[in-house]
Amino acid sequence: MGTTETTRRSALGILATGPLAMLPALAVMSCSQKVEAGLISPDVSSRLAAYREAQREMQRYSAEIATPTSDAFKRAAGAIPHHRTANSFENFDGGRTALSTKDPASVSMARKIVADNLSWAERDHDYIATLKDLIEAADCRDSERERLRAECALDSVLQREEELGDQCYDALIAFMKTPAQSIHDVLAKMEITEEEGRWKAAKDDLMADVMRLAGRA
Repeated sequence: MGTTETTRRSALGILATGPLAMLPALAVMSCSQKVEAGLISPDVSSRLAAYREAQREMQRYSAEIATPTSDAFKRAAGAIPHHRTANSFENFDGGRTALSTKDPASVSMARKIVADNLSWAERDHDYIATLKDLIEAADCRDSERERLRAECALDSVLQREEELGDQCYDALIAFMKTPAQSIHDVLAKMEITEEEGRWKAAKDDLMADVMRLAGRA
């Protein structure tokens, strides 16, 4: 008798004696071999096929559209030149300091000081002029980023990718919650569970199937 048949008979024996003890044995089977498609019940097989189709579409869209679009936007946005302020202010050691959009902290600081209209900053005309220069340059860069984002329709592309991800997840949950009719159905679910790395999340669904097959549902 082959190893596969022996393993399946062993698991069936465990199913008869105790559903809680069945999960570790099934996990070994799931890791070592694939379930033949013809052995899976029609309902579970249909749900599995729907999940695989949703998964393929999500992966195709991500690889062919979403990732290239996102990468192209990042390259274009990264190429927007930074600006160093023409204005400068006197610092504590008597030197002059200009600011650059390359430093996000400087931009954030400038926006806050100007927005708060701090009296001490307003008294230093060079300082406040430098901050306003920096804010204007940062606004120009932000506007260019938004133009590039709209040009490549990044938001709609990412939204579609998210929608496909939701559809794939919904199909996975529908598959996992379809009642198993046999040990082969449970093994099919465990293969997907292992593939997705979601043992903890799938525990309740798998145990419900095991209890049902053991006549303890």
